[in-house]
Amino acid sequence: MRICLISNLYGAQARGGAESIVAAEAAGLVGRGHEVFVLSGAPEGQETGRACRRDPGEAATCGLAWETGPDGVNQVRLHAPNIYFYPEGDRKSWPTRALWHLLDTFNVQAARRVGESLREIGPDVVHTHNLMGLGFLIPRLLRRRGLRQLHTVHDVQLLHPSGLLPEGYFRRPVWLRPHQASYAALLRRLFGSPGAVVFPSDFLRRLHERYGFFPQSDRLVLRNPAPETGPVPEEGEASAPVFLFVGQLERHKGLRVLLEAWSAWADRGEAVLEIAGAGPLDGEVRSRAAADPSIRPLGRLEGAELVAAYRRAAYSVLPSTVMENAPAVIMESFGHGTPVIAAAVGGVPELIGRDERGRLFPPGDADALAMALSGAAADPRRRQELSGAARAFAAEHGLERHLDRLEEAYRDLLAG
Repeated sequence: MRICLISNLYGAQARGGAESIVAAEAAGLVGRGHEVFVLSGAPEGQETGRACRRDPGEAATCGLAWETGPDGVNQVRLHAPNIYFYPEGDRKSWPTRALWHLLDTFNVQAARRVGESLREIGPDVVHTHNLMGLGFLIPRLLRRRGLRQLHTVHDVQLLHPSGLLPEGYFRRPVWLRPHQASYAALLRRLFGSPGAVVFPSDFLRRLHERYGFFPQSDRLVLRNPAPETGPVPEEGEASAPVFLFVGQLERHKGLRVLLEAWSAWADRGEAVLEIAGAGPLDGEVRSRAAADPSIRPLGRLEGAELVAAYRRAAYSVLPSTVMENAPAVIMESFGHGTPVIAAAVGGVPELIGRDERGRLFPPGDADALAMALSGAAADPRRRQELSGAARAFAAEHGLERHLDRLEEAYRDLLAG
């Protein structure tokens, strides 16, 4: 099959779990013999554009340009005209962001550029992921072209433009959030009903069904794939437990809650907190580390360095204060046999289970998190049990099984 994945960010622009899922799917599908294109956003001047060639004795021909990576994926980078590039929004004022979202929702120029690219690619299936930054007119374009579309929902950005909402937000009366309800109604109409829609958590599926999204679509829950991690390493006796945070260093990731809990844990002995990531709170983390040597900032890790961090950790910690779907970091941690202490937000409890693969605590509750850290450190035997359960869960949701389900969904689209 010729498959085109569309994602707002990819490659050098990637910054989160959704992009890592796109990259894993794209490379995995190439490995199965498919021809794969990834169409993604780029800052002005960094788009792949068009290329021309001239054969001897022939007129020059021009067409879509792309870059083929070492994994065999063909990447097409498009610039979606707007007042700034999507990842720069964190540094903008509220009125500026509001204008950007309005332009993004109805970005006719971006939709036209996507349409031109798709016309030249000629895909059998279009698999859309996060579209914020490329524009929400793309689903309508796909419908008008009669293209077979599967869409993966990664978060709540179709229900609220920020994509970041505190736990319990949707239990508030609608009259307290009229703008959110209007936004969701608009996006529901723009998206319509793709042929199939994938949700990485049952929580996210139920939430979108509650708002009437995708009424005619085939809807399926497909967990984010766990990484292939190889054989289980032999574990020695750790001199002190290591707790690991992996993610963007931002307030909504609960980093301040974690630091507060760490300070409140009075009898932590020689326990260590490692923090891997980058973001606006980097300076604050390094300041805390300078005053407390048990806190070790690692910066952003990738590849072998990240694997090593997971494997030396007794537990990963995910203290997010907003509704999470199915954080990729949890499946990554499970794949390395590292159980997770996590805030009970969104779809996270589906992954942790009832203390089966880690521990849960109420979101934003630093005291409860401190108790969870203390209890985990005091029971290394239980940690071994949780580690085995985490690995088993990851094995059930590996990339190959994920790709099996995707290919089945693609074939169903083509058969329909």
